[in-house]
Amino acid sequence: MRKILKSDFGPAVAVVLDLLVAYLFFILARVAFLVENRTLFADTLADGNLARIFRGGLLFDTSAIFYINALWLRVSAPHVLLSLKEARLWHKVQRWIFVVANGLAFAINLADSVYYPFTMRRTTTSVFREFDNENNLGGIFLSAVLDHWVLVLLGVAAFFALYYLYVSPRTGYRDFL
Repeated sequence: MRKILKSDFGPAVAVVLDLLVAYLFFILARVAFLVENRTLFADTLADGNLARIFRGGLLFDTSAIFYINALWLRVSAPHVLLSLKEARLWHKVQRWIFVVANGLAFAINLADSVYYPFTMRRTTTSVFREFDNENNLGGIFLSAVLDHWVLVLLGVAAFFALYYLYVSPRTGYRDFL
């Protein structure tokens, strides 16, 4: 694998591997959603629809993954700022864009797992309008964090895992940055 990452195809292979990591975390978020809301989906899951759910989720997640990673994909493109793409700082910036974007997306998906039973629909931007007149958001948030501490730990672990699973192409670094 190291030989491939050091080759001319290294950056492209690294991007594909990192996108596969993003897919893995979206699948993990779907599993967490189904486990958190298992009582709501017991009949659907009992009918053997799990494969269909994940196939549809994969199609849906593809557009989300590419939107979430649009900036990272742009800065990962080999023709972008050719004079900087070999610098250590450039690779660190790429890594942090990937980790923050995908970590936040994962955390939002976990939060949606908790919020879903109250609305019976996936969260959209309309959630901000729903909480416009709420005066106790801090208390609601703290209560949700305490009640769903496993999801909080999973979210924190995801940030670390995304950081360590990130694949950077093995290039000859230049230290001018």
